[in-house]
Amino acid sequence: MAVGPEVSSAICQSDQVTRKQLVVPFRAGRPGGNHLFLVDQKETRHIDCSDVPLPYGEQLVSDVVNRTETAMSQAHCFLATELVLNAQAQAYRIG
Repeated sequence: MAVGPEVSSAICQSDQVTRKQLVVPFRAGRPGGNHLFLVDQKETRHIDCSDVPLPYGEQLVSDVVNRTETAMSQAHCFLATELVLNAQAQAYRIG
């Protein structure tokens, strides 16, 4: 399943996003699971990310053990937690 520029444009315009690219989080029928699709108004590009290192997990564990802020700053973590708690408080079940 490929996403064309018209979908990206519609999403960007409806969300009033100013950036020119949209990350599409699905495999589009390709084997494996480490894919990045960049979509703009001209094309959809696939980037194979299977050989890209993912240091976040190791950095996060190191931050917890060593009380550092390599993977994520404490302020960022608190803001993310606040946003999640606010969203959860406003959520309601549909159906």
